[in-house]
Amino acid sequence: FGVGLAMALILNNTYLRGLPFFRVMLIIPWAASNVAIMMSLVWQFFFREQGTINQILRIFNIEGPAYLTNNVWAFAVVVLVNLWYTYPFFMVVILGGLQSIPPDLYEAAEVDGASWWQQLMNITLPLLRPAVLPAIVLSTLTTYKVDAVVWGITQGGPVKGAGIPGFTEFVMVHAYKQIFQTQAFGRMGAFAVVLFIALFIATLYSLRITRLTEGAYE
Repeated sequence: FGVGLAMALILNNTYLRGLPFFRVMLIIPWAASNVAIMMSLVWQFFFREQGTINQILRIFNIEGPAYLTNNVWAFAVVVLVNLWYTYPFFMVVILGGLQSIPPDLYEAAEVDGASWWQQLMNITLPLLRPAVLPAIVLSTLTTYKVDAVVWGITQGGPVKGAGIPGFTEFVMVHAYKQIFQTQAFGRMGAFAVVLFIALFIATLYSLRITRLTEGAYE
């Protein structure tokens, strides 16, 4: 959300030249998510011990770590890749919300002497709330679908030991391993039902807290 907000604020600036070009370039990661496995292999190549990142670091006489075999680094790489995939969604949603805010509000705020930060906190973010909250709820739920990305990069590793989940073995990666490696179909069927109920309850709770559907019943 933070990266998407920053990008949307930049792209909403009418004084920036080449806006159509930058908008297309920044939305490419979202379009590339349809080929997640292929892109994950590209990211894996970047962060291998002899990969692109470490080769660039060696030019400056810096010895990079083995990212994908270190617990903290592997988790950081997965988070970075997931961020790269998801920020365009927030950027598009927020950019649409920004363009729907009347410019008169900002002009009145400037006349009253409000700073850019005050305008952001008291005008922009409150008026973006109806557009942003559904996006946050949807993004939270779809984060459970990072199995293809994680599998392509770390396969759930680094592995701690036999029968012990790896450091990046998230919910769906664990389910995938249980089904296709241990053939635990019954256990994973029950697991899927429990996961569905948990996500359903979380969604209802989010809708209640954010009051997203309040207008539909008025």
